[in-house]
This record gives sequence, structure tokens and C-alpha cells, in this order.
Amino acid sequence: MDNHTLLTPEQVSAVEAGNGFAHAEDPVTHRVYLLVEQGRAPTLSDDYFRRKIAEGMAEADRGESQPWDVEAMKADLLRRHDAQSTQG
Repeated sequence: MDNHTLLTPEQVSAVEAGNGFAHAEDPVTHRVYLLVEQGRAPTLSDDYFRRKIAEGMAEADRGESQPWDVEAMKADLLRRHDAQSTQG
């Protein structure tokens, strides 16, 4: 069965920016979808991780980071899961 859906320009840009893949979240159900360019295996290099860590450290140095509240995150994920479970 052939089930193709046309992507929006924003989705295509996200996949291109993500080196062949992107995450998309449904704002209503909070389900997360992975968009992967067919024929390309996503890879993450050491350089990618170094760059992302350096970006995060620079944000922290500028005071742009926030403390990570694990309990609040778990409560939010549980709320999303419960909402998704009751919808279907």
C-alpha cells in the first residue's frame, strides 16, 4: 500500500537542517513523529556532539540556561501519556 503525504516547506527545511531527519510533534496529541529522508541513514558525528555541547556551554555562560527539574518533567510526561491514553 502506497501512503504518501506531502510535506510542508517547513518540514522539508527541518529535515534538511537535521542532516536527513527531524522530529515533529502533534500539538494536540503531543505524539512525536520522526521524519527521515529515504535512502539516507542518519548519522551523528563527534563533531556534531562537540558543536552542540559548545553551544549549550555558551548559553549557560550567557545565563540562558535553566535548571533541569526532573520531577516536573516526569509529571509533564505522565500528563501527556494520560491524555494520549484517554484519546485512543
